[in-house]
Amino acid sequence: MTKVSVIIPVYNVEKYLQRCFDSVVNQTLKEIEIILVNDGSSDSSGEICDRLEKTDSRVRVIHKQNGGLSDARNTGIEAAQGEFLSFIDSDDYVVPDMLEYLYTNAVNSGAQIATGTMIMVKNGKAKTSSDFTPSVFSPEKALENALYGPVSSLSVCNKIFKKELFEDIKFLVGKTYEDAYIVPSLFLKADKIFMSGKAVYHYVIDRQDSITNVSFSEKNFNMVDAFEFNRKKVCEEYPALFNVFTYRIYYAYVMLFKKFIFSVDFKNNKYYNVLVAKIRSGKRFVLKSKYFDNKFKFLYVLLCLSPGLYAKIMRKHMNG
Repeated sequence: MTKVSVIIPVYNVEKYLQRCFDSVVNQTLKEIEIILVNDGSSDSSGEICDRLEKTDSRVRVIHKQNGGLSDARNTGIEAAQGEFLSFIDSDDYVVPDMLEYLYTNAVNSGAQIATGTMIMVKNGKAKTSSDFTPSVFSPEKALENALYGPVSSLSVCNKIFKKELFEDIKFLVGKTYEDAYIVPSLFLKADKIFMSGKAVYHYVIDRQDSITNVSFSEKNFNMVDAFEFNRKKVCEEYPALFNVFTYRIYYAYVMLFKKFIFSVDFKNNKYYNVLVAKIRSGKRFVLKSKYFDNKFKFLYVLLCLSPGLYAKIMRKHMNG
């Protein structure tokens, strides 16, 4: 029996694919299948996938026209035969016992979702996450934990999901921040969620790609749209989650502004006034919210009063 189907979308990652693959094929849990979805790569990634398929009978390769990350994941879901699904990005890698740890705890607790935390890797240096005590939660409490706290993450990559959860839920094609759109629905569809502070997933952040070579577009607002979409959808049934979703919305606006200030001539960019107005509209909520610490509140007020000064400070700090 295939316990976990590991879906790895592949697009122009010839430098990183082998590292990712090695971390999966050598998992301590052996009853897995590895589905490499080559999403129309223009480099040698497709050929690497074909070579890797020949090295292990558990590997399958799907070649398709480029449709984006969501489309590639959906293709993998359709082909998957495992009891649980895992989604791993091809430029990241995982710890050797990730799948065994999450699968065992999911089965033993009767959970349909199991999640660990991420190890953030920047410039080759790793920063581990939380010592959160492993526990099983109701969907509502688990979602609150995923939105705020030591194990907060709406990424699908540090989790495994019972395949049946995806029977009527798919990744939204054409959206960025695609995980944040569907993970709340997946959580609320489950009966139980196992959550642990064990770091299982290495999330690789390329400083050059993520900070200084930024191109800002309307799609960046998908980060906020995902939380607004789910606040409206989820809070009709779970009104107690309204404030934590609102927290994530205004936190996302600040993250957007930090990304925005590295775009070319950001003050003259058409999104500048939109972003600043949205941020200023949240000042009262931020100052009263229990979810923000005093440092964040101070910087938020500074951003509201003087976006230019805030940008200067952040650019100096993030380039330092």
